[in-house]
Amino acid sequence: PLAGTSGNLPESAAAPGQDLRAMNKQLAEVVTYLLVWGEAGNLRFMPECVYFITELALSAGEVLSADALYGSEWDAGSRFLCAVVRPIYNVIFDEWYEGMDDAKDRPKLRPDYRAFLPPDAANYDDWNELFCDPEQLTHGLVLQGGDKILFECPHRDRFSLLPSVDWAFSLHRTHTKTHREVHSLWGIFASTHRVWLCHAIVFFLIYFTVTPSVRLPGVNPFAGKSPFVRFGSIGLLVPLHGLLWTMSRVELVSAALFRRTLGCCCIARGVPAGVLWSLPLVTYGALRYTEANHDDPKLRELFDIAVAVHYAVSAIGLLSLLLFPARRLDKLWPITPVPLRLRIVRYFFWLVIFALKFMLGLIIVQAVHRATTQLDLVSIDREGLDEISVAWSAGSWASGAIQAALLWISTFFLFLADTQMWFVVACTYLGVLIMFVQRGCQVLRFSSEDAIAMIPKRFVDKVLSGKAKAFPAIWDKIVEHMHYEDKCHSISKGNMAFSGRSRKPKLFKKAKCGERMAKTYCCLPNPTWPENSDIQWRLLALSRGLGLPMPRPFLAPYIPGLTVLIPHYSESIFLLKDRDLLFGQDQTVPLIDWLTTLYKDEFQLFINRMQRGDRGDKRGLLGRSDAGRGDRLWNDNGTQWELYEDEEWESICEWATMRMQTLYRTVAGMCLYHPALQVHYEANRYTKSALAGDVWDVSDCFTCLVSMQRYRAFSPTELNHCNRMFKKLEAVGRSLKVAYIDNTRFVGPVTGEVRDDSPYRPQTLHPEQSRRYFSCLIDGLCEVDAAGWRTPIFQVELPGYPILGDGKGDNQNHAIIFTRGTFCQCIDSNQGAYFEQMMLLPCVLGEFRSTRPSSRNSVGGMKQIIGFPEHITSDIGSIGDFAAGSEVAFGTILQRSYAILGARMHYGHPDLMQKCYMMQQGGVSKATKTLNLSEDIFAGMDFTLRGGGRYIRHCEYFHLAKGRDMGFNAVLGFFSKLSSGTGEQLLSRQTFRLGQVLHLPEAMAFYYAHAGYYLTQFFVSVSMPLLVFAWLLVMLSDCEGTFDAIQHCEPGKESAAAVMARMLSACFSWLVLFFLVANTAPLFAELWMEVNLKGASLKFATSILTLSPLMFVFQAKTIGYYIVNEFRYGGAKYVATGRGLPTERRPFIDGKEKDGKTSYEGLYLDYTTIAHYDGAVLLCGCVLAGVVSGSAAGPNPWVWISAGLATTSWLYAPYVFNPYNFSPEHFFRDMKSLLKFFFANGGRHWDSWYEAAVVKSRRGVRQTMNDIGFFVTVLFMAAWYATLNSKAKAMTTVFSEHGLYNLIHAAILVPPLGCGMVWCVLVVIFENLFRCRTVAHQSLDAARRWAEQSAAKRAAGDAHTSSAAAEPAQPKVERAMTVVLQNGLPLALSAILVTLCDIAEGTVELYFFLGVGWTKAFVAGMIMKWGLLGICIFLVESMLVSDKCATACSLPLRLWVRSHRMARDMIVSFIVAAPQVPLVFLNWLNNYICPGCSAHQLLIYRDPGSVEREEKVFDLEGDVEAAAPRKLNFMRGGGAHEKEASQSAASQDAAGSHQTSQADASKHSLGSLWSAAHGPGVAQPPASTLPAESGGGFLGFLPTAFTASAPAATSEARA
Repeated sequence: PLAGTSGNLPESAAAPGQDLRAMNKQLAEVVTYLLVWGEAGNLRFMPECVYFITELALSAGEVLSADALYGSEWDAGSRFLCAVVRPIYNVIFDEWYEGMDDAKDRPKLRPDYRAFLPPDAANYDDWNELFCDPEQLTHGLVLQGGDKILFECPHRDRFSLLPSVDWAFSLHRTHTKTHREVHSLWGIFASTHRVWLCHAIVFFLIYFTVTPSVRLPGVNPFAGKSPFVRFGSIGLLVPLHGLLWTMSRVELVSAALFRRTLGCCCIARGVPAGVLWSLPLVTYGALRYTEANHDDPKLRELFDIAVAVHYAVSAIGLLSLLLFPARRLDKLWPITPVPLRLRIVRYFFWLVIFALKFMLGLIIVQAVHRATTQLDLVSIDREGLDEISVAWSAGSWASGAIQAALLWISTFFLFLADTQMWFVVACTYLGVLIMFVQRGCQVLRFSSEDAIAMIPKRFVDKVLSGKAKAFPAIWDKIVEHMHYEDKCHSISKGNMAFSGRSRKPKLFKKAKCGERMAKTYCCLPNPTWPENSDIQWRLLALSRGLGLPMPRPFLAPYIPGLTVLIPHYSESIFLLKDRDLLFGQDQTVPLIDWLTTLYKDEFQLFINRMQRGDRGDKRGLLGRSDAGRGDRLWNDNGTQWELYEDEEWESICEWATMRMQTLYRTVAGMCLYHPALQVHYEANRYTKSALAGDVWDVSDCFTCLVSMQRYRAFSPTELNHCNRMFKKLEAVGRSLKVAYIDNTRFVGPVTGEVRDDSPYRPQTLHPEQSRRYFSCLIDGLCEVDAAGWRTPIFQVELPGYPILGDGKGDNQNHAIIFTRGTFCQCIDSNQGAYFEQMMLLPCVLGEFRSTRPSSRNSVGGMKQIIGFPEHITSDIGSIGDFAAGSEVAFGTILQRSYAILGARMHYGHPDLMQKCYMMQQGGVSKATKTLNLSEDIFAGMDFTLRGGGRYIRHCEYFHLAKGRDMGFNAVLGFFSKLSSGTGEQLLSRQTFRLGQVLHLPEAMAFYYAHAGYYLTQFFVSVSMPLLVFAWLLVMLSDCEGTFDAIQHCEPGKESAAAVMARMLSACFSWLVLFFLVANTAPLFAELWMEVNLKGASLKFATSILTLSPLMFVFQAKTIGYYIVNEFRYGGAKYVATGRGLPTERRPFIDGKEKDGKTSYEGLYLDYTTIAHYDGAVLLCGCVLAGVVSGSAAGPNPWVWISAGLATTSWLYAPYVFNPYNFSPEHFFRDMKSLLKFFFANGGRHWDSWYEAAVVKSRRGVRQTMNDIGFFVTVLFMAAWYATLNSKAKAMTTVFSEHGLYNLIHAAILVPPLGCGMVWCVLVVIFENLFRCRTVAHQSLDAARRWAEQSAAKRAAGDAHTSSAAAEPAQPKVERAMTVVLQNGLPLALSAILVTLCDIAEGTVELYFFLGVGWTKAFVAGMIMKWGLLGICIFLVESMLVSDKCATACSLPLRLWVRSHRMARDMIVSFIVAAPQVPLVFLNWLNNYICPGCSAHQLLIYRDPGSVEREEKVFDLEGDVEAAAPRKLNFMRGGGAHEKEASQSAASQDAAGSHQTSQADASKHSLGSLWSAAHGPGVAQPPASTLPAESGGGFLGFLPTAFTASAPAATSEARA
């Protein structure tokens, strides 16, 4: 044991003046800490726990033997793990999981933990904070038996007593829980309360500035007469906000913390705040009293004093809430102080934003106030108190008050929403300003200089420390890398390289500003500029980076150590011929055809290189070794894939791998650090160093560590790819390492022998786990056995199953012990790198060099996280380009601004971190299940909270490559994961504490840079329906034209439609457009600065023409849906989106057989609950608004544009961006599946989807009624109810002599429930008489099973009983009699009839209005009835999930609910599908007239090529006649190209460029390239070889032969 020992350094190790004893003590501390940390496993997420164990180990007394310290029952090599670490791990495992699934080797979450961890469930942060609290720690660690506390024992004996601690009791949630992650508005408000308070203050300032005072004799307005009193009412926000904030804090405080803090001291500390917050109530009361008695001379003199006192008290209270909200428990560590200059910039930034909001708010509030005045709506603040007490029960007064309140609530809602947009626009301006400041404010020089020509000088000065002689050789090596990557041909290479010449290449020839502008904007040719766009970006990025301030580089051999950490789970290492390149995943086109089209020139260069035999590693380039392939030249086959041999396919696969988002591309790119550092050592080393000889090795300085979690579970193919990666990168030697998790069942003592059948079981191994787990490390030098497995260098046992979180954080944690060096860089497995950027690494590491060498911070470098931008390489197609543009803007100009504003956090890749400081806070990420789904950002938040000089920077002279999602579903799946993770992040203690301890501008910036962005998407999505229906409500409440006197209508008064049209035009028509501007402004500005105005303008125009607004609006809707659902229902989980090319067509709806059951999926089911339902409602609202407003709708076209954009996007965006969506064959097949979905098997297919997608999220009536969404819906319906009630009262007053007027009045206001319910009761009686088995019975059976399971668990009374143990027997459903009609009446029939009954009932009840010509009242009544009906359905739906409703009496209700829900889906699916029919016809006409050019393909892929899949039969082995044929799907273009494609060229040009066909030599479409896929002699397959389903038309009416005989060039792809 190391405990109690000290270091043993020789005296020569101490420098003059250093204390050798102190150095020995420090060495012992470091070594002990690393030993504890290395074996801690999951305890590494609890750094203070690791500190605690280390301190006890260092303070332990003399121990004679390990047996005396730990006991003799443990293994010799794992005593500390078994005795100390594993008991703590077992508590963590038991807190979240109920056991292990041995078949899948993964833990099973507790049933109540599957959506999200309950608020009182403990997590890593709770347990860690136990060790942060000395008071709690001293009496919280109880020894087994409960009769003694650890801290009652002598300090030197406590380490030996750690195995005796009762960890299950000491770490129980009731003792350790400190912060409750509450999924409600309380959790959100507690973290963001200052944001809302700021907005409330500014909004009411605007409101009282715009609205005039009321000075009528005898009237005492609710908000006061005097402007001083009206403005003084803002002070009432202090007690209101203080009360809400206190309640939210109480909701977040756990019972354990509440017990500890609820004492006299705590109450005494809370009294001053309570008094301060209550004083504005007292002073405001005094103010109102003096105003009401203004006639009294004495009180008149006190009025001014009361105003001054109230304003002062209110200001102090508001400032205390805004600037000093933190409490003692919120600040565990002192926050890093902000320099005064930077704080001034941040305050000024937000003052500008709120000043802009204030000025715009004046216009908006003035328009709303004018509209409410013209409409005679009730403004509560201006009404007299006496009038309110009398008139509140009047129908017309209540209706006007509610309508006015709804308008003002909508206005405030939008006032909250647009702050995010102002923030983004302001960040755009700030980012541009920062860029100019970084360049010394030399704007003209930046705009006019030739940055490319400055590369040699700046590279020599900043990277090579002035050693100009080394630059030509280094630059030639950079160009050689580009050439070997097939980015440039020989001529371009000659223009860029020195090639042994002393003069500069043509690339660096300085050009004048006018010449460069002419070449850029006048499209003049530039022979010296490379044609490859990737090289162009790389040269521009290097020139930009060298123009920025850079620290002086570290000189070899004193370059600090660096480890690149790459987590890997199941991402592809290499692409395979059959699985990926030829077939893909049922893609419409082969992937290899896509790649050779997108990278046509690079593929041609690759072919030329292969034909030259240039496949070796002759120039020492990294990872390009192809030894053993011989010198045989390639066949001249072009894109005729069937003619390539296996060896040639291996090279093709490697070429394709480097252009897709694969692990090998990432690892090969990161390993470029190795040759870059070697170049620095050879060209720029410190020659006076003793290590300058042959002592220094790059592998000692750089490590690329791949954390392959599944290595031991690899398939033979994956294992072969891993070994192949090691072989291809053998040039980096020991630098490339792989960490993985191994396991074995019941392993005996660690003697090197693994015995799966060993009866030995470690005593402390968790009883639910039957395996022992190990972290292992291998590299390219390890021995390889016959099966291909490598013998590990290190094997460190883990306390148990290590993946307790969502995956990535645990994967990084198990591998972090193998990292080497001072710094760590986190990289994802979809990134890449460039050699010229890797050369900047010594300068990047210089960022950590301390500016104060004498300070303690200089030890190991400064406490920093350095972030860098990424080059997004996946801008393929419209969707890929939209996603790439958003990522570029976020990673460059916005991050630049966030760093200045104090809002930048850690985002994983490609941040560079000081590893020691990250170890001390729990690692590079966090891993609590569900809560830390967005694992990376929590490391940044913890880093900021720990303060002590820590700060996060953003530098832009260093770049890495990054791939992003490229398909519609993949992009939205990625955002759904981010949104759900952000929802959990908002509820965490990190966000809560940052919201309290940061200064106000930093807190505001942190909110809007992260969670605020996602919440704003929700606000924007909700705003349009809110405005449309508020508009509709006011118009329908207007006078009808008859009986106007009863409605108090004034003659000649302007109509409500005209007033609302004018208000909406002035106020809200800009909202969606401003939203789109805010989304595009950062990218436009960044491209302008990086490239030029022409490039930015073309990018913007292209995105608009390819319908980017549709994508952004739908993306906002998706983000808003997922983040709000996370607060309501939870369910955050990792979404494996895949990052392939967007070639797969997603069907509208499609049924798939699996295990004898048919399950349906498709675009409609993917997005119907997210957007289609709301889109259909918005469409109906817009239609009604247009009909009701009539000619008054003319003056506000922007309102219609915004509403139309939102409606179109929510209903049709997924189909617009779906490849081949409007192909007739696919569309008719989808419609056939849609009919089956609703009508087949009695509606069971629809019911199965409904149960999984809708019913599963319901939580009971109580939780439903507490939901904020339900509250808003009820409030909105109350406005409609008041409006209709006022009209009904007016009408029944006219016909009061009618005997049934009270009954008519009641019928007008009730929802249409009767007829539909009667039908459902009759159907249930009929089906029970005939023993039918319907979907309602299936729902009842499921409810009964759930009720019995719940009852069994309650009876067991054990919270730790597994669901399997509590599984009850199946209920005995009485269905033994002979079934007469098995499925009963079709559910679709009930859906149609119930809907018709509802319409008929509502029409009859409202026919009274039609009889007198009150059409507005009739429309308002129908809207109100359907709204009330929807609320009733929602409540009954929530009620039916309760155990108490699992009875036969609920069958009519179940049928009633399902009938309405199916009717809704039938109507919405028709609304979505019907408008696509004309587009299908236009697509068919397009293909008929111009088969080689598709408008839809041009929209999606920005290439008009139209292609068609056709089956070809050939033998891949080369023997067509002897071998069995294999079927491969290839793309075939128009017949006009087939003859050309069969001819291959026989000559090469001067640059070695080879042409395979006439089509390859020109600007071609996708179709023209794919037409070259088939060589001569390949026969056309007969029609009978085509799949039978490919020709199926709508309902099977079109025969297969019709489509099979169609020529290949006449239509789009057939999947």
